[in-house]
Amino acid sequence: MPENPNAIDHLRRAAELSDRLAVAADGGEWEAAARLEAERRPLIDDAFAAGPPADAEEAAALIQRILAADQRVAALASRARDEAAAELAALQKGKRMNKAYRDTGR
Repeated sequence: MPENPNAIDHLRRAAELSDRLAVAADGGEWEAAARLEAERRPLIDDAFAAGPPADAEEAAALIQRILAADQRVAALASRARDEAAAELAALQKGKRMNKAYRDTGR
C-alpha cells in the first residue's frame, strides 16, 4: 500500500486537539472535550485510511502523544464519574431521609 502524505498532517492536528481535549477535561469542561473528540476522530481515521504515514518515526511520536492525552482524559473522566456517583448517592440519601421525616411527622 502506498504511503499517505496527508497522514502526518492529520496526526499533527489530532495531537493538537488531543492536548486541548486533555486541558478541557482537566477543567471539567466535558462538553468541550466531547466536541474536540468529535473533531479529532475523523482525523485519526483518515490518517490511516489511505496507507501508512510517510514518516513513521514522527507518526509514532504523534500517536504516543495522542495516547498519553487519552490516558489522562480517561483518568479524569473516571474520577469525575466517581464524584458524580457519590453526589447522586448523597442526594438520594437526603431524599430518603426527607421522605422518612415527612412520613413520621403525620
